[in-house]
Amino acid sequence: MNKFAVAHKTCSFRLNAAEVAVTGRDLAFILGSLLGRVNAASAVVYRHDEESGEFRAVAARVDVVPRIPELGVTLSLTATAALRHSEQPFQTSTETDPRFAGMPEVLQYGLKRLLVIPLRDRDGLLGLMTIGRASDEDFNSRTVQFVLPVARVVEAVIERDALQEELRSRKLMERAKGILQSGGMSEEDAYLQLRRQSRQLRRPMADIAKEIIGDAVLRKTA
Repeated sequence: MNKFAVAHKTCSFRLNAAEVAVTGRDLAFILGSLLGRVNAASAVVYRHDEESGEFRAVAARVDVVPRIPELGVTLSLTATAALRHSEQPFQTSTETDPRFAGMPEVLQYGLKRLLVIPLRDRDGLLGLMTIGRASDEDFNSRTVQFVLPVARVVEAVIERDALQEELRSRKLMERAKGILQSGGMSEEDAYLQLRRQSRQLRRPMADIAKEIIGDAVLRKTA
């Protein structure tokens, strides 16, 4: 059985563990631990949003100057279209493959070689992990095999975080629907309005719900 273990203070990660008990900070630590071992300049995790279809950066570590990994950025439409149906790891030269020349880490740090690893669960695509080099040196098969177990741990972290976010989102959605219903809407119409605004603004429904709740609070205190 493949195992990948990282010890950091009281936290440890093992692929055969039933539960991965880590925080968001530990995800960045996992990425940081990869850089020196695989001779890379950057490691970034992107989450895939099923509603919008976008990939959004949620964790990053870099070993270049300036050390300012930009989180929250989304991939270009060109890169998104190329990666949406990815199933197997692959690497590419950003100098010869225009689909990936606009990747945020490529633009910010001038990376020339990317190793892209799809992150998946039983239902489909969770996101992507990219490992970048400033040179166009290939990632050899030994490096790829080293990175794959790490990707499995990252998948477990994303799944756990997604469950927590889903619970929070449901609570926000129910509260926002209640506010809209208090104005005379039916429950179904309230949900449809949240979904319509989410699609129009290309933002998660939970964010729209937060704004509705915030506006309601402001009206009460006005």
